[in-house]
Amino acid sequence: MAHSQTRRIYGVVGAIIREYLAITLQEIGLRRAARRVRAPKRTGGPKSHKNRPPQPDAHRIEERTAHSGAAGNVSPVIVDTESERQLRFSDHALQSRMRLDDPYALVAAYTRQMMSFLLFDPDPKHILLIGLGGGSLAKFCRRRLPYTRITVVEIDEGVIALRNSFHIPPDDRRFDVVHADGAHYLSMLNEQVDAILIDAFDEGGVSPSLMTERFFRDARRCLTHTGVMIMNLHGDPARFAPQLAHARAVFTTRMLLASVTNADNVLLCAFGEDAPSPSDKHLFLRARHLQSKLRLNFRIYLRRMREGEKLESALQRRC
Repeated sequence: MAHSQTRRIYGVVGAIIREYLAITLQEIGLRRAARRVRAPKRTGGPKSHKNRPPQPDAHRIEERTAHSGAAGNVSPVIVDTESERQLRFSDHALQSRMRLDDPYALVAAYTRQMMSFLLFDPDPKHILLIGLGGGSLAKFCRRRLPYTRITVVEIDEGVIALRNSFHIPPDDRRFDVVHADGAHYLSMLNEQVDAILIDAFDEGGVSPSLMTERFFRDARRCLTHTGVMIMNLHGDPARFAPQLAHARAVFTTRMLLASVTNADNVLLCAFGEDAPSPSDKHLFLRARHLQSKLRLNFRIYLRRMREGEKLESALQRRC
């Protein structure tokens, strides 16, 4: 018993020391070395992806989905208030908000908390966002993660047409907005990404095509072994609670629901097979460092993830 406790203590101390070293290496520009320090030890060989379908290029995907549109074919409209620009599908369907005095700020609490994927990979190479909206997350990631490639998939060409009104930058070598159905795009993707962030709604809630077991299987296949998927859930829990079974069937115990300040939102978080557990002691160092760097409340986000299982049980009882 004493021996196993000693081993656990040494393991925690070692993880904390490695994280200190990785943070230092990343800050002085030695990003590759920082990744090696953070890389988990794996006992098996690399994953095989021989059975993946070939990935079509963006133009082929766009051709297949150009006429699919958003649910109900509701045209997005811009509404300006004294301090904000809003993207709406109706009076009751607020899709996105942007501060007029700071277009790159994350206004909604859930968008700030979705940045918690950085707790599991502070220096991602490639992230995939499903759902553009007013581009809050896309703009923030492009500005604050200067070495990260960002792909955004949006089904509604009307939303993409408004990108200039929301200060969404033009496409370049590391930022790309693709007109496609997110589920179809993911099913055809033939590469791995470090994070998948999903914020895609119709007027009733999360798009049904993104809440199937097939979608979650594709998401798991496309995540790196240390990757994380975060999906924003909003609205009546009775709508999305049954689909949580699909996520559990794919990610088993490597998933949780994290509360957000606004009770109308919860975040579904699912992790690659070697991603750190939210309970890992060294993550508080990452949270503290990220909080000072990005001015977001990462320590609170980590605490909510650690409390996530309780919320899942409560949500199941509520539904």
